[in-house]
Amino acid sequence: MSIRKRTKANGEVSYQVRVAPFKSKTASSLRTAQRIERDLKERKELGDLWVEPAITLREALDTYLDLQRATCNWRPNTDAFYARSRKFWEPLDDCLLPNLRRSEIEDRIAARARKHPRSAKNELEFAKAALRAAEARGQRFDRGILAIRPVRHQQRAGVALTGAELVEFQSYADEYIRRMIWLAGTTALRWGSLINMEDSWLDLERRIVHIPPAFNKSKRDLVVNLTGPEAQLFREQLMARTPSSYVFPCLKGTRWASHGHFLKTAWEPTREAASKANPKFAKLNFHDLRHTASSLMGAAGMNPTVAAARRGDSDGGEMFFKTYRHLYPFEIEAATEQFEHFLNADSEDEQGTREGRA
Repeated sequence: MSIRKRTKANGEVSYQVRVAPFKSKTASSLRTAQRIERDLKERKELGDLWVEPAITLREALDTYLDLQRATCNWRPNTDAFYARSRKFWEPLDDCLLPNLRRSEIEDRIAARARKHPRSAKNELEFAKAALRAAEARGQRFDRGILAIRPVRHQQRAGVALTGAELVEFQSYADEYIRRMIWLAGTTALRWGSLINMEDSWLDLERRIVHIPPAFNKSKRDLVVNLTGPEAQLFREQLMARTPSSYVFPCLKGTRWASHGHFLKTAWEPTREAASKANPKFAKLNFHDLRHTASSLMGAAGMNPTVAAARRGDSDGGEMFFKTYRHLYPFEIEAATEQFEHFLNADSEDEQGTREGRA
């Protein structure tokens, strides 16, 4: 017998299927076990001529997602990111993989890219990864899909506010998110770390914030040493917030439901009000506060390696310099003036040397 019934101590029944040379498989019902047995025997008989039964795009995408969740230790934000990419393909869920055609996928992506190029890029990459995983399991489909050119989009340049602009911008925010904006603009903490932050992450006596690996993009413990004013803002937030276990809850005292919820409820009204006074704020997004914090740390003379570590980077400062460190006009003017003084002093020394020789 290639099917054996197994009964656990708790009474749960399962069926183990063994057909050499394949690994044994377990099914929860006899009917499923019989189907597995039939497929394995047919596969053994046909050898290289065996063709895996076709699955739908839904099964391919969901199987890939489940595998990634089980093996990659995703952060909550990462899981939400892939869930959004998965949603785009729902109209094709019931299509069998052999029936998928490059033209259909390409047309959908092209239409998407005209309005949302970055989303289109992510959604195409997600579908390709899922199809490659399905192919490794014996599935067949139009391989021209994998040859579709990646979507290109213009990377948005980040914006760094000055200290005075940060104060001005947060002044237009409602009181319950005002401190969150200020702290994001000085600590460089990400939105996901801030909205998930719990009281236990704070040690305000030692002026420390501890971000667990699950909520840090580098998947490592992050310890941020706070300045005195930053620690004071955290203390004020704990006193002023709606009673909650979260440091920066929404008005109901619960965790923000999503990034879109935060944008619509809190960020966009603040930006709209602030942009009426200062046009620079019109296209400001929350991640620009990370650019702001990085640039302020650099302008203050903080060691780049220390600044990178405070940001939670693990590259020793490469990303800090390459993407996030913006030079303020006052820095350029001060450096130019210093260089001018150097040139003038050097010229005077040279002239004095010549006169001495004469």
